Amino acid sequence: MFFVSTGVFEYVALPLPVVVVLVVCCLVIALFLLPRNQGKVIETRPPAWDIYARMLITTAFVLVLTGVASVLGSRLSGLLAPLPLYGTIFAIFTQRFQGASPTRQLLRGVIVGSFAFSTFFLIIAIVIVQVGIVAAFGCALLGVLVVQGCTLRFMNMNHQNRE
Repeated sequence: MFFVSTGVFEYVALPLPVVVVLVVCCLVIALFLLPRNQGKVIETRPPAWDIYARMLITTAFVLVLTGVASVLGSRLSGLLAPLPLYGTIFAIFTQRFQGASPTRQLLRGVIVGSFAFSTFFLIIAIVIVQVGIVAAFGCALLGVLVVQGCTLRFMNMNHQNRE
């Protein structure tokens, strides 16, 4: 699904308000469709090389993507680079060493964090021309803190209501 939507967005540019609505809807749908934890979480300790392997694989992907960026173009390279790359690597390692339930928790966290991630780029897109780089990044950081706080509060309230 990610590669299909990336291919579409390579050729289709939508107005910013439409993109915002689509992003929020997709994230809400993803949260709704992701199965809840159903198993007992077993504490395990990944091998010592785990973090190094994650860093090496992620760095390799970034280097390859950077290397082919001139062929892909800046737009497609940007569409391929962010969270799906890192989320996939983390999910693979988590699944391998900790199982399905922790992997669902990880993916749920990636989706919840994507609200703030999206907010950051939305604010940058809206204000950077008017206020400049430093102020735009400051505003985006404040926006991220507010949105992340709200999503965490909502998720905690939602979790308490289910218990």
